[in-house]
Amino acid sequence: MFPPTRKRSYSDPYRQQTHNLDANRNKTTMAPFHSPQFLPVPVSPAFLPYHGQWVYPSPPFFPTEVMYDEPEEKDSEKPDLHPLLRPVYHNTNGLHSLYDVRYKVDKTYISVTHPVPRTNKMTEAEGEYDAVVPRVPKMRIICKNLPWPIVVKNPTGVTIRDVLEALHTELQKPFTEGEWWIAQDEDRKRVSDAWERGCAANSGLKRKKEDGLKRVDWLGDHTLFAGLSRTSRGDEELIKKRCQDPKVQAECWVLIMHKSPA
Repeated sequence: MFPPTRKRSYSDPYRQQTHNLDANRNKTTMAPFHSPQFLPVPVSPAFLPYHGQWVYPSPPFFPTEVMYDEPEEKDSEKPDLHPLLRPVYHNTNGLHSLYDVRYKVDKTYISVTHPVPRTNKMTEAEGEYDAVVPRVPKMRIICKNLPWPIVVKNPTGVTIRDVLEALHTELQKPFTEGEWWIAQDEDRKRVSDAWERGCAANSGLKRKKEDGLKRVDWLGDHTLFAGLSRTSRGDEELIKKRCQDPKVQAECWVLIMHKSPA
């Protein structure tokens, strides 16, 4: 159960920063974004100091082609997703979270590319920012790469950490026999390959083959969190296909995953 009250930071520099940028969004021409290299901990990246900050070395791991449609238009009647949970293309300063769902949430990093590229570990206070404004007690996350939804609940309002914790917890659940039998041949190969990689001695995941398959294996090598969306091309169609109830559709967000470099 959650405590009756939770500490929240009402001074959210990320929302203020992106809201100021949103005003000039239509005047800005964006080039395809190259993200800094992200290597999941405990496979330690070669950190480079930059004026007291820590930045990742190149090369980038995000594709150079445009991955999303035009950035979401602001609508005061619609919930405003926190910038750290949006797809990177929706933030004109390149702000985004770096998180590989195979690892615990304390391995989450925050990257900004403008005006100065920098990457820092997400703090506890940043994890407590509201996932959506106005606050919502429930979010339902669906993904075209996953056959089941992930439900996030918090009666005092879902936070960024709640979302990431729910992803990690749900995807660490054991693969059931029923889930294996409904999988197609191509799904089984992808799952088996991911399981083999995860159990390899050099993976850094400390998995054992006798522990069996996990739901995260269904993602194959696409284990990098790339944001939530519901206004990009195909989002509405996927939401209506997965959730017939209009009330449930209002809670839905589409999870975007990208290929991990390691």
